[in-house]
Amino acid sequence: MIKKVLVGVDIGIKENMAVEYAASLCKILDAELVVLHVVEELQVYSFWGTVPALKREEILKEREELVNESQRLGKKLGIKMTGKIVEGISPSEELLREARDGKFDLIVVGCHGRSVLMECLLGGVSSQLIHHSKIPILVVKSRRDFSGILMCTEGSKHAEDAINYASDIAVKAKSEVMILSVAPSDDPKIIETAGEIAGKTAEMLKEKGVVEVEAKVRTGHPAEEILTEAREGDYPLLVLGYKGTSAVADLLLGDVASKVMHHSRRPTLVFREDIKSKEETIGPLD
Repeated sequence: MIKKVLVGVDIGIKENMAVEYAASLCKILDAELVVLHVVEELQVYSFWGTVPALKREEILKEREELVNESQRLGKKLGIKMTGKIVEGISPSEELLREARDGKFDLIVVGCHGRSVLMECLLGGVSSQLIHHSKIPILVVKSRRDFSGILMCTEGSKHAEDAINYASDIAVKAKSEVMILSVAPSDDPKIIETAGEIAGKTAEMLKEKGVVEVEAKVRTGHPAEEILTEAREGDYPLLVLGYKGTSAVADLLLGDVASKVMHHSRRPTLVFREDIKSKEETIGPLD
């Protein structure tokens, strides 16, 4: 179950898309929300004199305002919501540290919409998080609701874990769910296996209490077909598992979850594979 959510912000709470989205999700899940702003440390030079002291004063004022804004918005929405400011060299590292130390169930972060290449090379926060976090990541790129969810599976353990995890959202938000399995070729046996995977997953979600569930098979390149289905079906939320390869491997080889996360213009929840468990379900379509 998702009971504790961490959202990273780089500006104030007002008009912050990721905070709004995370707050709406926590309202549905009856979960606690913590808003974290990372103030990047200044490189201290001797001739700067009092800059470090002035910076600390600025941080204290920002912290007070962030906490106050969080409490006001939380009270308005009827959820437990707090704000916190920390100093650090890297926003992604501080988010990961806070998520680990605070035992959070989900990290929510906004994305500025850089190109895939630029974000990978320049180290965008969302890109760094997906590659290094052991906690599920929800990347928010647009304001959406939770009325429909596209959940993607190829039959692997990490895909099944992602769908199990997101079922909590689907049940409590009463979402319509589409289970998509992409057959990477037009071989009838592979298409049949993809259908079995999608059907089995749909039945599992029904047992968990998801009322509206459909299963679908597409044929072609997995990332391209997922993005096409998401666009054609106008699903508000995408859910995928992530194998946990390196950032360099994803850039060169094109991991499906990484590609979808970068190219999708709608919120995308990526569940990272548990590296301690490599057990797979029926016939993964690798």
